[in-house]
Amino acid sequence: MFYGYADALLEFLEVAENEGPYWPKSMVVDRYKTLGGQDDAEPLTYVGITCDPKNLQTPEAKLLQTHFTNGRLNDWYEVTLMRQKPEGMGMRVMVESSVFDQFEEIRGGKDLGEWWITDIQPAEGESQKAIEMVISTMF
Repeated sequence: MFYGYADALLEFLEVAENEGPYWPKSMVVDRYKTLGGQDDAEPLTYVGITCDPKNLQTPEAKLLQTHFTNGRLNDWYEVTLMRQKPEGMGMRVMVESSVFDQFEEIRGGKDLGEWWITDIQPAEGESQKAIEMVISTMF
């Protein structure tokens, strides 16, 4: 599971032109637990997600788009990615690992291959608090 920002997700789901970044939820939660008042944290590894625009037109992708846009209320979302093609809602994407440097420039990443976005849910409660706090310490 990864965190994605609402505006980036919306643009990605509409025209496949915003690749992220998407931060691994497990890394964000671990960082959140250890912050302890720290104002300036090292950047976290993230992934970029791209897709062929034709993948936006599949019935499964349309279900995912409708699911996201109908419930859009938050700034941060939890994006579920899986390696196998799902039954029902989903979209085929390509994933690449990367990291920001201190100037917010992208340094080269590793191609992680084909994945599927299978769900997008609002980050809520402690999950939302974790991503907001961690991002605020990195930027």
